[in-house]
Amino acid sequence: MIRQFHASGDDSCLYLGVAPQLRALVCMNPNNPKSQMRPLLLDLADELQTNLTLQSGPAKPKVPETGLLASIIALKTWAVIPKPRFQTYSLRNWMLARAYHANPANEYHSRNDIVRNLTDKGAVHYDTDVALLVDSFRRTFSSGYDGLQFFMLDTSAAVVYLGSRLLRIVELKSSGSGDPEREQPVADLDRNFEQLKINMLHRGTGNF
Repeated sequence: MIRQFHASGDDSCLYLGVAPQLRALVCMNPNNPKSQMRPLLLDLADELQTNLTLQSGPAKPKVPETGLLASIIALKTWAVIPKPRFQTYSLRNWMLARAYHANPANEYHSRNDIVRNLTDKGAVHYDTDVALLVDSFRRTFSSGYDGLQFFMLDTSAAVVYLGSRLLRIVELKSSGSGDPEREQPVADLDRNFEQLKINMLHRGTGNF
């Protein structure tokens, strides 16, 4: 679906195809332990006792400090290997960390908030009454993508990477590998996704 989006420019590939899958795989309701939301990838990783981690920037406060301008995210927000000013996150905590600024609400929101908002509020059907959070990202744009398209590419790339990594580790464990994370298939995957470029200014760089 990501490749189809790059080939056609059709937003529905992201909002009707990718967004519901992200919701099913990694979205949760952290304030309600009895919620029916069961993120399949996170639950599977817990069941298999496999850590899904990546590197990303520190979480933002809910409301920016007075007088500070919110930064616009224009480059890939995560990495496979440690980088300056990045820290290690579990996939669960990365989804819950505040990272994206919504204007005019002037608040930072998590990736979990954005995907849930996108799939809960009918925004995928291009309703005129689009939720404020989703609409705010759509109104941020560049020569490559609008803010919501870029968010979808960036977030789905991380989920594809960690989901693929989990599968490779499970396969290697089942074949008797004592330390699957040091095996070549996992190292190759890490290298490929570390080299993946996603840039809001250049369309097609996120074609993974």
